Amino acid sequence: MVEVASSVVYDVLGQRAQDVDKPIIDYIINVLADEDFDWGAEGEGAFEALGELLIDSGCVTDYSECRSVCRRLSEKFGNHGLVKQKQAVRSLATPLRMFDGMDEEEAPKKKPQELDGPVLSERDRLKLERRKRKEERQREAQYQMHLAEMEAVKAGMPVVCVNHDSGAGGPAVKDIHMENFNVSVGGRDLIIDGSVTLSFGRHYGLVGRNGTGKTTFLRHMALHAIDGIPKNCQILHVEQEVVGDDTSALQCVLNSDVERTQLLEEEARLLALQREMEFEGATGKSNKNINGGTNKDNVSQRLEEIYKRLEFIDAYSAESRAASILAHFPLHSFIY
Repeated sequence: MVEVASSVVYDVLGQRAQDVDKPIIDYIINVLADEDFDWGAEGEGAFEALGELLIDSGCVTDYSECRSVCRRLSEKFGNHGLVKQKQAVRSLATPLRMFDGMDEEEAPKKKPQELDGPVLSERDRLKLERRKRKEERQREAQYQMHLAEMEAVKAGMPVVCVNHDSGAGGPAVKDIHMENFNVSVGGRDLIIDGSVTLSFGRHYGLVGRNGTGKTTFLRHMALHAIDGIPKNCQILHVEQEVVGDDTSALQCVLNSDVERTQLLEEEARLLALQREMEFEGATGKSNKNINGGTNKDNVSQRLEEIYKRLEFIDAYSAESRAASILAHFPLHSFIY
């Protein structure tokens, strides 16, 4: 069925299917080749499932052409017998006569169905019901265990924080090579003997249906739970669901640099303290010691240390770098 679906997709899309990345075309083919795929009327199901992907990948130019392509795909799949006919649904507003097509004579009574094998006794019936309830409880317990494991994985996520000393003293490896790794959740294997290579400077997208393990895979990467991720590589994972507030996206990225934020706050506090000391000196008050032993020399020395550290972590260009991240990495994770 996949072979037929592949020939139909390449036939309808033509040269544009050759120009698009092969993993995207393979994903489109696998979705359409699914036996349970609902095409809907005139390919409406294909438009809802793949319309955005067809436009974003360049297979079509706009929504109008996308609907036309989905309609042609539906027709060609139907010609190959790959589109299941849905049962007609009768409108509830249409009157229905229950006796239409029946003779006036009394319909013959249905003969009792003969059962093969012995009839269950009351005791056996109760036993089957107890077994059924036990299986339902086991399934519910397994489901709750799966939810608990997912929450545990989520709780184990590291705090989104930039570490400027990560990998200090070691080689600055920029490429990521993960080989022969496995990812499982709740006893269910999601990825077996996986191999992924991410080259520095390239942009990657992770495509797949819901529940196939995309988020779990990214969480494992953020936790450095997969061999092959360099120690100097920092991965900041962004959750799908967050509590909305007035914080801008740019500020959220800047807030991940906790050290920079703390240094800037301490700088502002010490500068205010320094101005207070200078004012007291100008008015003739003693500024030798203030706030429990803090003097002007100590403040100046600490400010000098803060300025050196801010320069070392390149804090003053952080806003432009954060804007670049938002412009080029609209994905689940940011990789440095």
